Amino acid sequence: MNVDEARAFIEAALLDPDDLIFAFAVLTGLRPGEYLGLPRQHLELITRGDAERGLVRVRQVAFKLRGGWVFPAPKTKKGQRDVPFPAWLYHELLRLEKLVDSRRRMAGAEWADFNLVFPTNHGAPQSAEWLEQSRLRSLLKRAGLAPHFTLYSLRYTYATLQFMAGERDKVISDLTGHTKVDFTKDVYTKVLPVMRETASDSLDRLLSGESRTTLAQSVSEQVM
Repeated sequence: MNVDEARAFIEAALLDPDDLIFAFAVLTGLRPGEYLGLPRQHLELITRGDAERGLVRVRQVAFKLRGGWVFPAPKTKKGQRDVPFPAWLYHELLRLEKLVDSRRRMAGAEWADFNLVFPTNHGAPQSAEWLEQSRLRSLLKRAGLAPHFTLYSLRYTYATLQFMAGERDKVISDLTGHTKVDFTKDVYTKVLPVMRETASDSLDRLLSGESRTTLAQSVSEQVM
């Protein structure tokens, strides 16, 4: 997604607590299995000085076997990581937490107590296939976006927008859990032409006090 599409997508997701999972995916870049298996205790709000941020600690993924759900650690050490996200989203997730608690009380003994942030109505992890084909498709339609986006598109959007915002390759690689920085750059090279254009605008703005084009402002500054 580009900047405008991502904004429209997040705004639409905020209208329904059950769609916060998609806003979370765009704003953290986690893999589907990472947020589908995310326990509540791995989310927190941190304060440094006057700044608040949400923080997600990625320590396990959800994986379904014939015998039921298992939650192994990520395949690589890089996969185990801490990812900050906007504080306002953390507070929005508290709304979802209250909704999940009410569903737990209604389900009673049928509740599968995995203590997840984004469970089904009975406490188990959601199916990535169902989430993509049902809720994501519906959300894209409400947001006026093309239906071809997938759950992994949300992860790619996160990394691409980070590149466009001027974040360093190594930082993005660490946040997304890639083993090698070169892999991160290779996957997201489609954004490099835009970055080259905005680089000239940034230099122009630095030397003249303002940019004579609007591209740098419309792409780089708006994503920050």
